[in-house]
Amino acid sequence: MMIPGLPPAASSWTLTSTAAAAISYADRGTSAIAASGILADLGWTESQLGTVQSSFFLGYGLTQVVGGLLSEGGGRHEHVESESDVGPPAAAAPDNDLDGIIIDAVKSSPASRPHEAFRSVLPLSLLLTALSTLAFPAAATYGGPALASFDRFLLGVFEGLLLPSAMSGVSQLVPTDRRATASSALIAGCYLGSALAYGSATILFSSPVIDMISQPAWPYVFYVNGVLSFICLAVARSEFDLPSWGQQATDKVQGESTALLSSAKDLFVDTIEVSRATIASPSGRAILAAQVGQGALLYSIASWGPLYLERMGNVAVEAGSTDSVGSDAAVASAAAAAAAALILPQLTQAAVGVGVGTASDALAQKIGTVPTRRVLQGLSGVVPALILWHLATARTYGGDSEFTIASPVALFGAAQTISALSLGAVSVTHLEVAPRNAGTVYALGNVAAAVSGSITVKIFGRLLEAGGGSDFGPPFLMVASLSAAG
Repeated sequence: MMIPGLPPAASSWTLTSTAAAAISYADRGTSAIAASGILADLGWTESQLGTVQSSFFLGYGLTQVVGGLLSEGGGRHEHVESESDVGPPAAAAPDNDLDGIIIDAVKSSPASRPHEAFRSVLPLSLLLTALSTLAFPAAATYGGPALASFDRFLLGVFEGLLLPSAMSGVSQLVPTDRRATASSALIAGCYLGSALAYGSATILFSSPVIDMISQPAWPYVFYVNGVLSFICLAVARSEFDLPSWGQQATDKVQGESTALLSSAKDLFVDTIEVSRATIASPSGRAILAAQVGQGALLYSIASWGPLYLERMGNVAVEAGSTDSVGSDAAVASAAAAAAAALILPQLTQAAVGVGVGTASDALAQKIGTVPTRRVLQGLSGVVPALILWHLATARTYGGDSEFTIASPVALFGAAQTISALSLGAVSVTHLEVAPRNAGTVYALGNVAAAVSGSITVKIFGRLLEAGGGSDFGPPFLMVASLSAAG
């Protein structure tokens, strides 16, 4: 299977990265899908759940830049020799002129890190995220919110390496004029991963499965999605640089560990230099600001969307019910309905994401790169914000429980789908303004999104708890404001 318009090596890496991104997003979405089961089975509050979920984003932000720098290796220094090599000449297309906004700050020797290092970083991330996902049910059950938060934090640390390494591969392998197509396909994989997680939850929370296991079903969401990483590693082994077993493997690991330690100083210097260059650049600041808004929107939707749709469905579980099996069945029924409702929006997001990448490449050639990115980014942030504003005010301040435009499920899905337009905007801009440091600049944007998401998700939980667990108006207004501003 190949992606039209991409060379074989670029197409193969893009498809592999897309599958890995899908699995990683399925792993991160497990705690949101299992939210109602966790609350009912473990007796947590919404605020405690918010703290657990926000812990992921703290870890996620810590390793973004390291993942980008480790993954760029020597390849990033070989395909671009000067700023004039990227973007068309100013006289040909003024709007596409990227001169003066190229972020190019890495100074360390390319020999200090292996060529195409992304082929080693990505599978390592995939393996560690799988182990963290599989460990969560035990951590939550026996360690409470504290240990569960630590597990989610580690999941974020490990998953933070994945997308920067994938983007580094795209930057090194994909031709310049096709990078939006490859980048959008890769990020679309994230939406497919969410759909995969929701689909597995629909099955696991179904009545036949609940009757068969006769115990809370939410842990199985983690087990099923965690195993998928091992399948991906086995199937896509040819795309990864994985050591073989034996003495040769031991020697290789020891050699790479020594090289990594010796380049620690270079990593630190590179991080500071790229960060300074990004903040100093207008386009860099624009990327960071847009990612703050996107982080607040997407991470809040991903973390609290399933619980919102469950409670909007008016499926209640009486506190202190003596029929634990019946209680589990009611919770699972609501979770299954919410998961089923979220599958189509995720698939639509993926389709829009893939389409907008190809369309934005074509549109940029006609009206210019900068106008294309600005229009798509504006739509992806403002329109979902207006939808969330309507969801908040129609329920909380309108005095009427009915929605005048459409059902909550349809509106919520529309907000998710339209947000995918960012795949033709901020999700590809780093490849244009920082061709030599694309993975690192992308990682810095993800750090901004992760910080925004961590804070927003935690505050969301506190506002929800303060509103009795059913008033989503105040948290939705908060997210809408940040999304529109970004």
